[in-house]
Order: sequence, then structure tokens, then C-alpha cells
Amino acid sequence: AYPASGKSLLPPRNLEVGETFQKLGMLEREYIRDVYNNFFKPFSNHLQVEYSNITAEKRRLDLARLDLDAAKSKVRGARTPEAMQQNEQKVRECQAAFDRQYEQTKILLTEADRKSDEFTCHLEEFIRSQ
Repeated sequence: AYPASGKSLLPPRNLEVGETFQKLGMLEREYIRDVYNNFFKPFSNHLQVEYSNITAEKRRLDLARLDLDAAKSKVRGARTPEAMQQNEQKVRECQAAFDRQYEQTKILLTEADRKSDEFTCHLEEFIRSQ
């Protein structure tokens, strides 16, 4: 829109409007980048990491429960006092392992719940900012 003389054919107000739209576009792009970097990316990472951790801990808890159940059934099937005593010791060990795994899983779930509450607050702030 510039002729050979170097002067604009557009009135100055149109130039101001164009510059304003450019600034708005840059601000919107910056806003989207900030939202992605400060909310969506951390939230996505949180979900991926927490879900895999919770799944792994739940799997370990399930295996500990299966070990405990197997040990208890061996106690019921023991024929001699020595075998029963040995199997009861195995039940106590399996019960202790199950209890430890239960506590670890419970702590992980409690932490995930707390983080979810934090992200809910961040999401509410994000919605308000729009």
C-alpha cells in the first residue's frame, strides 16, 4: 500500500488499527504459549507420571495380596506341625509385605488427590482469566 513516493495511501487511523491488531495477535500468541507452558504441559505430565506410578503400585499391591492368599492356603493345607509353623511364618512375612505395599499405595493416592485439587484450583484460575 506504499506508492513509489514512500507515503501510505491509508489514512493514519487505519494504520493505527492495523498496528493494534498486530499487538493483539502477539498478545494472544503469548497468552496461549503461557497457558500451555504453565498449565497444560505440567498437568499433562502430572497425569502421565501419576497414572503410571499408581498403576505400578496397584499391580504390586495385587501381587502382594496374591502372595498372602497363597501363604494362607498353605497354612490350611499343612499336615504336620512343623509345616504349619513354617507356613504361618510365611503368612506373617506376606502380611507385612502387603501392609507395607498398602501404605505406599495409600500415600501415593493421597498425594495424587492433593495434586488433583491443586490443578483444579489452577484450572478455575485459568477459566477466570479468559
